[in-house]
Amino acid sequence: MDCVGAIDGKHVHASIPIDLKARFHGRKEGTTHNVLVVVSFDLKFMYVLVGWEGSAHDSRILDNALSRPSRLRVPIYIILLLYCI
Repeated sequence: MDCVGAIDGKHVHASIPIDLKARFHGRKEGTTHNVLVVVSFDLKFMYVLVGWEGSAHDSRILDNALSRPSRLRVPIYIILLLYCI
C-alpha cells in the first residue's frame, strides 16, 4: 500500500472572546485552536484546516475535512485505514 504523508492534529494557543472560551478550552494547554495538518514525506504541507475549537475531538475534525467543499482528498483505502486504527 502506498503512503502519501502524515496526518495529525495539533493544539495551538488562541486568544478567544470571553463568551467563547469554554468551547476553545483544550485538553491540557488552556485556550486553543485544534488544527489538522497533512504533510508529505518531503515536508510539504498538503492540507491545513484551522479554526476548530480546542474541545473538538480529532475524529470530528477529520470527518469535517473529508466532507467540506475544499475537502481533504485521499484515496478511499487510506480513509478506511484511519478509521480502523
